[in-house]
Amino acid sequence: ELFNSDLLLLGRVTYEGFSQAWPNMKDSDGFADRMNNLPKLVASRTLTQFNWNATGIQGDLRDTLMALKNQPGHDILVGGSNTLVQALLKLGLVDEVRLLVYPVVLGKGARLFQPGTEATLRLNAIRSFATGVVMQSYTPVTTA
Repeated sequence: ELFNSDLLLLGRVTYEGFSQAWPNMKDSDGFADRMNNLPKLVASRTLTQFNWNATGIQGDLRDTLMALKNQPGHDILVGGSNTLVQALLKLGLVDEVRLLVYPVVLGKGARLFQPGTEATLRLNAIRSFATGVVMQSYTPVTTA
C-alpha cells in the first residue's frame, strides 16, 4: 500500500505519533525510507507547524481532497486516523477500506467507528498473511 501511494493523509493524533516514531526507524526493505520520504497531508484544526515532509490542509477538507483525487497518480493512503476516516466516509471520499485484523485480543482500546458512523461496505477481498494478520478490503456502497 505504501509503495503504491503518492500521498499519506493523516489526522492530527496519528500525525503527532508517527512523526515522532518514524524518523528514527530503519529496515532493510526500504519501508521506513518510503514512509519518511512520502509527502504527507495533515487534517488538523489546531496544528500550524509541521515537519516530517508534511503540510496541513488549508481550507475545506472535501474541496482539498477532491482536487487531489482528480489529479493523475497513485493512491492517497490514510494511516490510522479513525476520526478522519469517519469524516471521509461521511463526505463520500473513501474509495476503499482495508481493515487489518491482528491475532491479538487486548480487551480495551479505541473504537474503530464511533456511534453514529454509518456506511455500507461491500467485501472485495480477504487476504491472510503468514503472521496471522488478515486483510479485509471493502468498497463503500453509495446510496442515491
